[in-house]
Amino acid sequence: MLSEDLKKILPEPIARITTIELEKRAKELNFGRQRFVHYTSASTAMSIIQNQEIWFRNVTCMNDYMEVKFGINELVKAFSTDSPLKIKERLEALKSGLFDECTTIFNSWIHDLNTNTYIFCMSKHLDSEDKRGRLSMWRGYGDGAKVAIIINSKPLMAQSDYLGIYSNGVNYIGEEGLTEIIDSYIKNLEVEKAGLESLDLAYLSGMLYRELVGLALTTKHNGFEEELEWRIYQTPAFGTEHKLEEKIVNISGIPQKIKALKFGDYTEFGIEGADLESLLDRVIIGPSEDQLVIYDSFVSILKDAGISNSEQKVFVSDIPYRA
Repeated sequence: MLSEDLKKILPEPIARITTIELEKRAKELNFGRQRFVHYTSASTAMSIIQNQEIWFRNVTCMNDYMEVKFGINELVKAFSTDSPLKIKERLEALKSGLFDECTTIFNSWIHDLNTNTYIFCMSKHLDSEDKRGRLSMWRGYGDGAKVAIIINSKPLMAQSDYLGIYSNGVNYIGEEGLTEIIDSYIKNLEVEKAGLESLDLAYLSGMLYRELVGLALTTKHNGFEEELEWRIYQTPAFGTEHKLEEKIVNISGIPQKIKALKFGDYTEFGIEGADLESLLDRVIIGPSEDQLVIYDSFVSILKDAGISNSEQKVFVSDIPYRA
């Protein structure tokens, strides 16, 4: 959405700030040309394609259940009075009460961020990995025979609240923490100081709060940087209704609640390319002794799902590694 379009629905200074963020996001997504990959077991990949849906799992069930706590802890550090960013002083200079209002809202939702948020994880897919995948991901994700599902990113370009889900690339941080990211955002606010003064405190604090939630859910230690992770998430902390189907399923012997998103035509809601045919770029069969059997099976699975030219969309990784 261009700044001129945003001016019709947002106050002008907010439209300009939002445009900066949208342009940054569009570049991250290579304007819809960036592809993403989900590494998983062959059985889970089969389920995704046959049922034409992905499952969002509770953050407490992630590989590292401390991941969201890590993002929250880094935010707390950045907003502390000892932080060199001096966030409290800068936000109060923009609008009296902004710091306290925003942090009060954020603190009230920390429990839900930690326990009632659902996430689906992917990685950026590189062109050089088209026929082999990424060795570290084959080693790290999925049990038994492994498969990578590569998808197109056009739906992620949409600016729509219809599904009640949101996505961002993961920020990998070291000792500097979130300093640079938060500093950049506050500088954008400071440029618009004159225009922000007339806006309602609740409106401004709500806008800033949403930025903090996004950071909390997409921040990891830079030791994981090679994963190039991108997250899609649903959280009650945003206060938006979602269109995901809640189910109780058995995963590795553990009954748990998940939220399922069906692939489909959501064009009328401003989301393009979310049907399986449009989404699916390719499937890569991971290194194993049974690659040819799995290859034949996935060609058939794609055909049965209505995917055209299915033989041309399934590849066998040539990495000489056996799980």
